[in-house]
Amino acid sequence: MYLLPFRLNDENKSVILMKIALATDIFVMLWDSLQSTFTGDNALNNLASIFTIGIIIIAPLTFLIKRWFNRRAERADVSKSLHGELKDALDALDGTSKRQVMEIEIGGIKKYYTLAFMNYDMYDSLIFSGRIQSINHNLQQKIQDIFRRVKGHKEYLKLTMQLRDTAAINDKDITNITDPYYCLIADYESELEEMIPPVMEELEKNF
Repeated sequence: MYLLPFRLNDENKSVILMKIALATDIFVMLWDSLQSTFTGDNALNNLASIFTIGIIIIAPLTFLIKRWFNRRAERADVSKSLHGELKDALDALDGTSKRQVMEIEIGGIKKYYTLAFMNYDMYDSLIFSGRIQSINHNLQQKIQDIFRRVKGHKEYLKLTMQLRDTAAINDKDITNITDPYYCLIADYESELEEMIPPVMEELEKNF
């Protein structure tokens, strides 16, 4: 029993089965042709014809197989890049990056948030280059939902920091203004901590 050096998802399985079926059809056709070649009266001409047909068939098949492996390599590279950026975000949220964790209480409910700015440079780069298209659409949508929250988290965090700096200069209490934003930041973080791990697992299947 031969083991493939990578894990197959449904997309990979269907592609490989199609290529096996095509290769089988080609083999059967060539075998039938070879039988008639060596039993016919004009064996030399028949052999030349078979050789020509083989080149015509094998050349595009080789191109398709090469393109499939190139796409698989790009999908693995894109998945590893996204996986790394998501891991960095998760590390920031769960405190392993030693970022400061803050507490806020509104209406008797305590919420926690970090003062961590999560990166999304790699995600934006893959979007602008179009390379993110190498992974399936459903996974793209999940990743988009994650980074939409990451970007929202950064914008609200920047806004609250600006408000605090302005309030410090003017010696004003702006708790009633900043607290709702901190609640949004905390909610984003709770959602991200739930959303990121399963997406990382899906990306690992493309390695």
